[in-house]
Amino acid sequence: MSTLQKDVIVYNNKPINFLGDMLCLTDMWKAAEKPAGIEPAEWQRSADGARFIEFVAENQNMGISHVIKSKSGKGGGTWAHWQIAFAYAKKLSPEFHMWVNQAAREKMLAIAGGVQRAFPAHIPRKRMPSVTSVFRSRFTIGRLIGLDDNQAAIAAGRACEKKCGENPLPDMGLTYLSSPENERLLTATEIAHELKLPGKQPGQAGNALMKDAGLHSDSREKGKIIWTPTEYGMQFAFLRDVGKAHSDGSVQSYKWSHRVLPILRDHIAKSGLAMPRYERGLAPVPFVKTPEEVS
Repeated sequence: MSTLQKDVIVYNNKPINFLGDMLCLTDMWKAAEKPAGIEPAEWQRSADGARFIEFVAENQNMGISHVIKSKSGKGGGTWAHWQIAFAYAKKLSPEFHMWVNQAAREKMLAIAGGVQRAFPAHIPRKRMPSVTSVFRSRFTIGRLIGLDDNQAAIAAGRACEKKCGENPLPDMGLTYLSSPENERLLTATEIAHELKLPGKQPGQAGNALMKDAGLHSDSREKGKIIWTPTEYGMQFAFLRDVGKAHSDGSVQSYKWSHRVLPILRDHIAKSGLAMPRYERGLAPVPFVKTPEEVS
């Protein structure tokens, strides 16, 4: 090896020595920040590494000791044929693999042609954080500070665009997510007033109408009626803390986007029936047809 021309390439300000068509795997490992479990000796003993080394030796019609060897003392380390070195670089990292492929080959070709052509040293680029990790962490923070799911998702998407250069929500077809900041939210009672539902118990009437329209369903828990949005209704529902006069604190209850109003009006109109009557909000009494005029 002493008769061969020695040169060096630089990655992350760390030299990688090569001699003729041999590169120092130890230098490559150090330049790639010494990833654990992928030291040259470990990789050489691995099934994939040993198989590839044997293949290169056979292809080059050389003994294995001529395509990969260890050297002690100054300038020592594990040295390998450039094809083996490139395979090892791929194991270290995709970015490092791509850079070594170009930089080492350029340098070796320049030496072989008798022309020393400078190759720019690798300038580490700032790694963008993972969109998944940024979205998950920001969404979690949003929920911790009291945002609802939609608000937290909107905020997490904006954080991804700022930190990672992309917002995953539009890619998922979510070009609009409603949130309380741009919604007028209504209780079942307020919905009943908006629609001018008859009866002395507007809250029950509003709940029954929304059940009839498939927006939520009811169940009983400890003698109380629990209203839960259906899968269809979830896009209009927001879970809020609501103070109760009979309670020591607050309970969670759903409020509804004003966007349900045209849906409910359409539901009433399409039924072709008169405004329904409701009894105790448990279930709508069947619609009563508008009386026909007697001629």
